[in-house]
Amino acid sequence: CALVLKKDFAYWNIDELEMEPCCALKYYPQLDICQNEKDSNEASKKKDAENAKEEDFGFSQVGQARTWLWNTLEYPWTSKFAQVFAFFSLFMVLVSTFTFVLSTMEELQEDELGHVEYPTVLAIIEIIDNFAVVFFSVEYMARLLVAPVKSKFMKGMMNMIDLMAIVPFYLSILLEGLEDF
Repeated sequence: CALVLKKDFAYWNIDELEMEPCCALKYYPQLDICQNEKDSNEASKKKDAENAKEEDFGFSQVGQARTWLWNTLEYPWTSKFAQVFAFFSLFMVLVSTFTFVLSTMEELQEDELGHVEYPTVLAIIEIIDNFAVVFFSVEYMARLLVAPVKSKFMKGMMNMIDLMAIVPFYLSILLEGLEDF
């Protein structure tokens, strides 16, 4: 590694500028690459240490339950169950997307008289869509409840997207309920 060579130069009091040009052409770019990699590794280790400190829920039963749930919901590589849950969550995203696209088909839209060509299909799509939104809501609320730093969780970009994806469902229920008054 170029960093080791640099330390050797310093140890033997050899000036790097005395290096032959052909060697310097390889040495200096490699030195930059090694230094950047070292800095990146140090930053990564620092971030991992901060996360470990934040995510230390303690050794009580509640702390252990929070740790297990947090790892299951946030880190799919921590267990087989976490991987199954992550794949199920991804499957629900795909199903929700598919039902959304399917519900835009002309055959599933109301005509001028308020009739739908395939009402059973539309009802099934609505049930699947409602199940998906409830699943995403429970997942979001569980992640929020066990999050080590709630404000950091709420400010996370993916968590904001998750919230914006489920809020319209509840707003439509609220607005439909207000129409009855």
